[in-house]
Amino acid sequence: MEQPRQLLEWADRILVFEEAQAEELKAMWPRAPKRPINLSISSHYGHGDEALKRLILERAARYLD
Repeated sequence: MEQPRQLLEWADRILVFEEAQAEELKAMWPRAPKRPINLSISSHYGHGDEALKRLILERAARYLD
């Protein structure tokens, strides 16, 4: 498995659900080449929730090629 730093450098974009996740990444790797993009999605959804899947696709669409 690749190291997290390598993955951060490899990724075109880094998408997170909540600001806390973005802040954690920034704290762990303050000089990471890219900043996380917060999709502002609450963690109250259950695993495999269809509404969550739709919301992810809707909010992430503009960041995907």
